[in-house]
Amino acid sequence: TLTSSIRIGSRLAAHGSSMGRVLLADLSMDELSSLYFGHRFRRYTDQTPANLEELREMLDDDAKRGYVLSRSYHERGVVSVAAAIRDTTGDAVATIKINAAENSIAAVALEGTIKDDVVETALTVSSWLGAITHASVN
Repeated sequence: TLTSSIRIGSRLAAHGSSMGRVLLADLSMDELSSLYFGHRFRRYTDQTPANLEELREMLDDDAKRGYVLSRSYHERGVVSVAAAIRDTTGDAVATIKINAAENSIAAVALEGTIKDDVVETALTVSSWLGAITHASVN
């Protein structure tokens, strides 16, 4: 059994959620620094970044991969995969995400077909918005 504190309409800190990380990974380092200047990072679990440098490292990896794979990032026992939906300029304007109880899904499925389906769906929706997409899922 998994109990979540997240409900419809919940607001999550961008640094503490997989969808937020997808959007933050699209920002330049200057934009990110400006956004988080003087910010105290709330850690939801030990996987949540404690400071801007940890967040930057995560975002660099996320941007290279083209998606976010989260294990207990915001809540213990919850896994998720998120990817950006892009507009005609190539900017991330939304995200798509799937999450599940960690013990209900095999790691190979999460990192394989589920991740691939999330990324492919994001690319499809992006193409509907006129984005020119060139997928490379690592």
